Amino acid sequence: MRIRPIIFFMLALVITSCGEYEKLLKSTDYELKRQKIFDYYDDGKYIRSIELLCQILPRYRATDHAEQLNWINAQAHFRIRDYMMAGRFYQELADTYPGSNNAEEASYLSAPSDYYQSPRPELDQANTRRQLRALRYSCSDIRQAPIMMNARQKFLSFRKSWSRNHT
Repeated sequence: MRIRPIIFFMLALVITSCGEYEKLLKSTDYELKRQKIFDYYDDGKYIRSIELLCQILPRYRATDHAEQLNWINAQAHFRIRDYMMAGRFYQELADTYPGSNNAEEASYLSAPSDYYQSPRPELDQANTRRQLRALRYSCSDIRQAPIMMNARQKFLSFRKSWSRNHT
């Protein structure tokens, strides 16, 4: 009879003990957290990446790693279908680092984020109108051919669906 409470206590201790990720969240080793963000992102564990990014982004602001961490943050939000936050982070990245390799793509990806938030055609189309404007501007700014073609196709598709419902 005494063994059951001991076994129950040991089982509860094992279940509630901290795992590697929980220890990492509590850690103050920011470099380790930065490295693990990339590992989690590559493994498709976007929520874990985002939680760690929330902790370390202020620490890495205005450093050499800031642009890359902000890009991963926007991408991770996009991958978990949090389009509102992804669009904001893409636009922020494009505005903050206009000369970076990812600025053009970030500017382009902020528009599809609005598209994925667009409601059914019979509802308010404020996001669709904003997205059409953003795509129009990004089409004029994009220099990479594959992104440009995709942006033009999306622009024509959105304009067609919007005009069909507002004529």
